[in-house]
Amino acid sequence: MDAQQQLVWDAATTSTATVVLGHHGSFLLVNLAGPTDEAVREAKARGFAYYGVLGVVNGQAVAQFEPGLGDMRAVVAAALEFGSLFADRLKKQEGDAVAWLDALHSLEDPR
Repeated sequence: MDAQQQLVWDAATTSTATVVLGHHGSFLLVNLAGPTDEAVREAKARGFAYYGVLGVVNGQAVAQFEPGLGDMRAVVAAALEFGSLFADRLKKQEGDAVAWLDALHSLEDPR
């Protein structure tokens, strides 16, 4: 298993992984947790190519991109977008935790 395959495996099994597809300064993020076949087919038909993968493994941001990739603007923009999407996901989880703690606190103490 090469470094990119290992990253995808680790991120997909422990947290989150997103494939980055790019084309002339534009990029698309394809979440590996969702349906990917149709999204990749449509992107390929529009000229997008595989750039790399971004993920979070055990709380650490990780990235692996194709060697010699010249489209660094798209890579940086994709990384920023991925970070923003991941932060939004954490905020949603935070709301769930607060509600759970409120419910826990409201329980009667049977002692």
